[in-house]
Amino acid sequence: AKLHLKKPSSSLTTTSLCQVLKTHGFVDVICPVHIPSIRSKIERKTFSFISPPPLQAIRDYYGEAVAFYFAWMHHMTVWFMIPGILGLFVYLLRNFRGETIEDCDFTPLFGIVAFLWAILCVRFWERKEARLSYQFGTFAFTTQDRVKFGQRPNFEGKMRLNPVTGMMEKYYPAYKRRIKVAVSAFVTIVLLAGASVIMVISLNVQGYISQEDQERWDPSGEDAHPLYFPWFASLADEGGIFDTNSYWKSMIPALLRAVAVATMNKQYSKIAEQLSEWENHETLVDHENSLILKRLLFETFDAYIILFYLAIYERNITMLRAELVGAFNVDSLRRLFTESILPYIKRRFANKKSSGKSKKKDDDLADTSSDGVLTVEAGLDEYDQFD
Repeated sequence: AKLHLKKPSSSLTTTSLCQVLKTHGFVDVICPVHIPSIRSKIERKTFSFISPPPLQAIRDYYGEAVAFYFAWMHHMTVWFMIPGILGLFVYLLRNFRGETIEDCDFTPLFGIVAFLWAILCVRFWERKEARLSYQFGTFAFTTQDRVKFGQRPNFEGKMRLNPVTGMMEKYYPAYKRRIKVAVSAFVTIVLLAGASVIMVISLNVQGYISQEDQERWDPSGEDAHPLYFPWFASLADEGGIFDTNSYWKSMIPALLRAVAVATMNKQYSKIAEQLSEWENHETLVDHENSLILKRLLFETFDAYIILFYLAIYERNITMLRAELVGAFNVDSLRRLFTESILPYIKRRFANKKSSGKSKKKDDDLADTSSDGVLTVEAGLDEYDQFD
């Protein structure tokens, strides 16, 4: 098939070739084909417990972004062993002495060590990040250097003569982008309002907001607690389906909230990507900063608003500790399932489905059927590094 253009249009002359081919339906997806021998070698070294991941090989094969991701994960895995081992020692010592976390003499000391550990962990990562940036050739000294590293091919604008340099450039008015950013902020605020409603319901069904909060808010009962909903709060009462006195029943709303948060974050990530693309940022740095800011605000709000409520308003250290432990355990199980178990099941199912098909070539360059390697790999979900 050929793409015939009778007359050059401004939209095509300022749009990348890949974008034009996708728009007209000539290209479904653009992705490199894996080389099984190299990929298997990298996988063996990456999953080795006795050696760090081969960052240079990962960078050469997958790119700098993936290499930095694995460098970060390895750095955090090693550094988290320090508070993990120390915390286990303090926990065993506290149980041996018959103390609780409130009256244990080692708890304040552990807090100070954790504070110093957090500072050193970040500082050592900054050093490692700079070293890898020099090694990979991605270190940027100034903003202009960062712009050179990240020109966006999807940036749209009209060609004009630059009044300073005298050269032709693609231009998009700044005031239009500011209007779009304001619209994006409004959309995000509306979605945050919807997320806050779900978080308030979660506070009620988990027993964090109850009749006691209503009485403390207004003993006379004339002024209702703004976050107290009697019907939802009654579900957490004794004998209710989310009875807080029962360990297993009290875990149900925590699991439901984790599912709701994961679903909201996933849906908003798509909306944030569309909004950032619609804002039409000129550089890749500006585009990514806009996307990161949107997702950071939204996901921080729906993940930590309950912790802020328990710490600032309730001032209940027992509830706060239970929520922290529950949220961490539930999120760990979610990550294990979504990042390891579910992809493995999908991969096994896909392999069985295609086992009866004719054998394809490794490069699959000559394959035009829907069962080729390219089609299978293009259909895989993209790993969300932001999570």
